[in-house]
Amino acid sequence: MPSTLCRLPFPSRLHHTMHEVVADEVVTDEATCLQKLNNAKETYGPYSLEVSLALGKLCDFYKKIGESANVESVLQQMLMLDERTAGRTHSDTIATSFSLTDVYIQREKLTESLSLLERVVESSRKLEANTNSEIRVLHQTKMDVVRLMLYHLGLEFRNRNYHDGAVDLLERAFEDFSRALEDTHTTTIAISKVLSFSYLQQFYQQPLRNDRPRYQCVVKLAQLCERILKVERSPIWVLGLMCLRSNDAVNASFAFKQPTNSGSCDVCKERIKLYTRWLACKSCLFVFVCDDCYLKWMARTEQDKPITTTCAGHSFYILGVGDSDQASNGGVENEEQARLWLRGLLDQKTKQATTVAFLDYWERLGKPEELREFRNPIYFLESDSLPAHVDEVKAKASPKQRLKWYKSWITHSVPILLGLFFASKGFSNAELPQWRLDETASDEDLQPALIEHAYAVLHVAGKPTALAVEVDMPRHEAEPVIHELYQKHRIATPGDTIRVLALLPGEGPTLKAKMFCVDLSSGPIYEALSYVWGGMEEDASYFLDIDSTIMEITPNLYHALQALRPRQSPRILWVDAVCINQNDNSDKETQICMMEKIYKTANHVAVYLGEPVTISATLFSFLNRDVHEENSAEKVVEGLGQDESGIRQLLEAFVHFCHLPWWNRIWVQQEYSLAQTNPTFHLGHSSIHVSALLRDWRVLQGEIATHLVPFAGDYKLDLDVQMSWQPVMRQILHVYGVLTLRSAHNRPEFPHLWLPRGVLKKVNLRCTNPRDRIYGMRSILDPVAQAVFTPNYSEPVGTAFHKLATWILAVDGWQQVFWWYPYRLSPNMPSWVPDFTKPIPEAAFLEYNLFDYGKLRKSSPCPLAIRGGVLAMEGYLLDSVNHVYAINQPNWPSTVRELWFLENIFAATPSAVLLRKAPPVFKALPMLHTRALVRKWISPTIKRDIESIVFELPPFNVFEKDDILKSTFNPFSNEIKAAFKSHISICESLVEQLRGLSREITLTTLQDRLPISIQIHEHMRIASAFMQICTRLSTLYLFLQESNHSATDLFGAALFDYPNLLDQVEHLRKSSLPCQYTKSQISVVSIKLRNLKGSAENGSAPDWIPNNESGVVAQIQPCYELLQHHITACEHEEEVQMRVRLILSYANAIRAFPDSAKTRSSTAHDSYHQYRDQQIVDRDALMKTIAEDNDRQETLRQMIFDESRQYFESVAAQFPDDEDVSAMLARYQTVLEEGQTASETLKITTETATTKLEDGKPDILANNMFHHSEKGFHRESYEHATSLSGRTFFSTEFGLVGMGCQGVSGIRVGDKVVVLKNTEFPMVVREMKDKGYHEIVGYAIIRGFAYEEFEKLGRFEKPLRQAFYFR
Repeated sequence: MPSTLCRLPFPSRLHHTMHEVVADEVVTDEATCLQKLNNAKETYGPYSLEVSLALGKLCDFYKKIGESANVESVLQQMLMLDERTAGRTHSDTIATSFSLTDVYIQREKLTESLSLLERVVESSRKLEANTNSEIRVLHQTKMDVVRLMLYHLGLEFRNRNYHDGAVDLLERAFEDFSRALEDTHTTTIAISKVLSFSYLQQFYQQPLRNDRPRYQCVVKLAQLCERILKVERSPIWVLGLMCLRSNDAVNASFAFKQPTNSGSCDVCKERIKLYTRWLACKSCLFVFVCDDCYLKWMARTEQDKPITTTCAGHSFYILGVGDSDQASNGGVENEEQARLWLRGLLDQKTKQATTVAFLDYWERLGKPEELREFRNPIYFLESDSLPAHVDEVKAKASPKQRLKWYKSWITHSVPILLGLFFASKGFSNAELPQWRLDETASDEDLQPALIEHAYAVLHVAGKPTALAVEVDMPRHEAEPVIHELYQKHRIATPGDTIRVLALLPGEGPTLKAKMFCVDLSSGPIYEALSYVWGGMEEDASYFLDIDSTIMEITPNLYHALQALRPRQSPRILWVDAVCINQNDNSDKETQICMMEKIYKTANHVAVYLGEPVTISATLFSFLNRDVHEENSAEKVVEGLGQDESGIRQLLEAFVHFCHLPWWNRIWVQQEYSLAQTNPTFHLGHSSIHVSALLRDWRVLQGEIATHLVPFAGDYKLDLDVQMSWQPVMRQILHVYGVLTLRSAHNRPEFPHLWLPRGVLKKVNLRCTNPRDRIYGMRSILDPVAQAVFTPNYSEPVGTAFHKLATWILAVDGWQQVFWWYPYRLSPNMPSWVPDFTKPIPEAAFLEYNLFDYGKLRKSSPCPLAIRGGVLAMEGYLLDSVNHVYAINQPNWPSTVRELWFLENIFAATPSAVLLRKAPPVFKALPMLHTRALVRKWISPTIKRDIESIVFELPPFNVFEKDDILKSTFNPFSNEIKAAFKSHISICESLVEQLRGLSREITLTTLQDRLPISIQIHEHMRIASAFMQICTRLSTLYLFLQESNHSATDLFGAALFDYPNLLDQVEHLRKSSLPCQYTKSQISVVSIKLRNLKGSAENGSAPDWIPNNESGVVAQIQPCYELLQHHITACEHEEEVQMRVRLILSYANAIRAFPDSAKTRSSTAHDSYHQYRDQQIVDRDALMKTIAEDNDRQETLRQMIFDESRQYFESVAAQFPDDEDVSAMLARYQTVLEEGQTASETLKITTETATTKLEDGKPDILANNMFHHSEKGFHRESYEHATSLSGRTFFSTEFGLVGMGCQGVSGIRVGDKVVVLKNTEFPMVVREMKDKGYHEIVGYAIIRGFAYEEFEKLGRFEKPLRQAFYFR
């Protein structure tokens, strides 16, 4: 047998508690116990300590008579009572939990015992993880017992052959002891030996057909051996047995050559000698035979006699080293060699374990066929601001990169992918034309062939069979005179001829012009006008006289022509609304195809932005100034900064300029970028050149960020914008992208780098006709895309969008389109056809930062193909949704309430049992189960460390928390300080009285002085008690001030979970610290504490946050263990109850605050420096008070000591044999020693509190949040309100936590979470009634998921690679 298992001592009780029965009250019958219990409940109440005592007596009675069922019932009642009166982490509660666990084990209720222990461990670890060192020290004893209980329960599980549960518990015990004592401690080593044999038992327990747990056992034991290798090698012997059972003779041989052996012969009972031959039974666990017994058995005369009584008919492994081996090997004692062997074994077995786990997971899926891997070596470079990277792209890739992409992708990859995905569904290469491209063909010759092949891809993809119901543009029949005008100026040669206007000079409201046709090949002189059409006005009409024909035009065009009308000679203009017959689709389609040529041929492009506003003049004056080297833009802004109103006006004018409708018109991209000369921007009759804008852009943009973005820059958050800062900054970046697009587009390589996604990502572009989402970007695309997307305004929108989605997915490989356009076009259309008129909401750019906006990166498409309206994509099934939490509240406060509860739900981590069943990817990516707060993992743009989501509600901010806390804390603290000073004053009076007495060495004088001296020390002890209470209150204050966790967030609990909070704290009675004072002293203190009352009013605001119990709120009841622990961290019952009243008073003040906030001044704070300064002042004042009070008491104590010491020493010398005198002096000496102990304890307590207060000051001074204004906090709250309202959160079967991306709200239970190849975000998909197909729900953010880390995993660490088919 292996060496005796080391069983650590385990105390049945943590310490003596009030549950224990007083010795002189022996209970002999059940009726008496029950009567005492009922009397206690009636007399003292159901939550009194007397009830706890009565339950303890009843429990002991049932133990005595052996009724375990009744013992279990009473212990359950005691546990519920302890949780109410002491809290979950109190030593009494833990002791009761362990007692109940023992009973569960005795009654073989191992599941219940494990569940109870899990709860104890979870509560204890919350305290262990607390950053407060004092809490950790106070809780160390409890954690030691928790570790012992883990070990104890692990042994019980193992003894009952529950080996999986035993291993889980012993692993946790080992890790806990390792963290507390290190791997090399003797206790940790002892547990490691027990754990190694538990691994072996678990290994032998597994059936032969299931190798997954076996490999995991080998891997875990090898890791354990590696950790303790320096001091212990016996588990390597157990590892050798596992290798032997796995038919791994090589590794088993190495393991058995280690200089250790844990085996004993089961025949002779002697220890097996090192480096000798021995045998192990192949059927029996832990049956070994030494070489001597084996030889004797081989020489037996009775052939039927088995070698052992239990191994009849069994076969044996022959192990160890032979004589020929001993000289050369003699055991492997070199530690480094053993470590290298363990590392190699770990690598080997980990791969095997992962492979087997993958196959086990594959079996549970029903053995689907794994998709063959498709490797695409072709990629292209892209960026969300590509114009800024043209030179970099050119340096890294061929200028003709796009044509090479088409050639490789369309002619090579598309046929392979179609066969890969659709061969099983009837696809054959006969559906495609013979694609043979001449490798030596020029780009001009290559383009026609590529266009033909692109059309073939679209043909294979199919057309929609059921189109979306669409409301198209209203069509108005042209008036006859207008029709005659266009007939008169009919285009003679489509493709070369255009109409232009000669805008005649003049003044006044009447505009006149002449129309004529020009041939672009003849080099005509004209200007192209770029403007926003706008709509017609109901109460006013605007007209243009063309060749005496009156045409109604839009107000925007009218104002543009007024601004551009010359004073003397006519001005030749091309204006799309007039020069194209808008009532003739054929004319529109022809002219739109010529758009690139029209703008490139124009001598100049005039941009009309609209009519000016008052502040526009400030910006135009700034941009049109005389610029000299010494008068740079930075210096001008710096000069304006001397007048804050001036710079604000400039920046507000700049923001208004960037939000003019022209910048968001989709046609702008090509109209502006195709201009051959610098366009001129007109705002009314003012104008600027683009060079002036580009010159000062960076400076203005930087100043905007400083004055607009919360928690950034110089804290000048003073721009008056009635919107989120995210869309403002995005719009500014968008405008800059428009301005730089022209310089990039004029480069010959640019058209081959720019993709349709480049325009589609500009989600703030607008158009009137849905088809213009396609045609409005056509002129800046590559020639192949231009040929495919020929304007066709008679084509249904559904068909046009279907073709665009096919192109973007099957040709461009842009699977992220579903993030940018999350809304489905129609239930009648395939789920993979987005509505390109409904991009992501503005707030989605909070998540877009995950894409590293603006950076240049390689782009590789997800392997996909489209055939017959079905989209097939390569991906991995991650998990299935099992809970959905929809945040569909009508306002931000209600949303905050839901999110607060959600964070408590998501704080839990999956159990070990659940993770054991999970696919390998969950073990390979442990970050998937992090406990990050919701606001941390959904948005990387948070600039401040938000203590609680409650502080994003308008009435609150993190600084006003201190005001509320102080207003609650100070009344309690001041009363206790007054009591302390009162008793110190009494002491001082008694000292004066003592000094007035005679110092003669007589019995009479002694009898006069001794009672006064004892009274002085009694009052000193009481004063010390009050001072310690006050000091402990300061610790509670710091905890409430610094708590930064959803489980201890008292603000959220008070506002959203008040009934549950009240239920968990109002009955607390038991203190957790040992009491240092006598009953009489406690009695005096208790009278004072009992009279301390807080606010009895329950502040509430029912109209502000509706107290509904639906949705997320109904799915969790938070537990406030840390708060309970801090409340009970004191010395006696009355102090606990006083602290409960303080906490509830604080909670009531929080609940009343929203109402009182309505009466506050409406003036917003420019900054919160006064709060920072006040916090420092408060800390300094508190430290000063503690020091002064401590010094005063210490001075008084020393004075008393000096006053009495010499006198009583003289008395003792004078009456050495007098028993009465000796008794009086002994009594005084006892009082003196108690006072000295109390003084030392008080000194430690005050020093600890002072150190905490001092250590917190640097963090307060370094906190930049104090620099910001109230507007900054409200603006960031607005960001999160916009981002989180209406979102859908979910959790999955194996514990993933996620949230649907913006626009994704239809997530349901049963949906699947998949990871698509080369895709940043996982996607939620839904299985259709036809089980082979899915529909796209949308992308999601998964907490802790990073595609880069996922992609690094090995084949068997990832889920099964599958094909997902979408309709």
